[in-house]
Amino acid sequence: MRKTRLLFLIHDKFVNNFESIYNSVKNSNEFEMTIVACDSLPTDYKGKTSSKEIADYIKSRNIDCIDAFDYQTNSWIDLAQFKPDYIFVSTPYDIYRPKEYSSYRLSMIAKLCSVAYAATTNIDNDFLLSNPFFYNCSYFFICDENEKTFSEQMKTSPLN
Repeated sequence: MRKTRLLFLIHDKFVNNFESIYNSVKNSNEFEMTIVACDSLPTDYKGKTSSKEIADYIKSRNIDCIDAFDYQTNSWIDLAQFKPDYIFVSTPYDIYRPKEYSSYRLSMIAKLCSVAYAATTNIDNDFLLSNPFFYNCSYFFICDENEKTFSEQMKTSPLN
């Protein structure tokens, strides 16, 4: 039987949500995992972190990781080559990843998944409902009742 292929696209050094899943399934006979690091793009409140820096950090944690930037061709690798069934991203915001890895493009390759990266106490639903990531996301793993309410709103959204 073919293993389920998981691809983790990591664009930050805060890997607590990814690492807990990785450690849970790394020795499983049911899954094949590919870990890929891409740039974390700069925003108004943080600078850029390169894919190499993120890949090196993940490797320092004894996790095999592929740098998504191909320095020979000066371009981003095509994630479809890994034939993933599911793609997990480290945060549900397209603004942090290169456009080649937008939620729309990722959802054309595999089912797109998000795992909460922090416990929430209050969610700005209007902000999240305007986030295109959630319209492209197949699975949004939740950690509290606020996220459960948000998840239910997404299911009934006219844009979904």
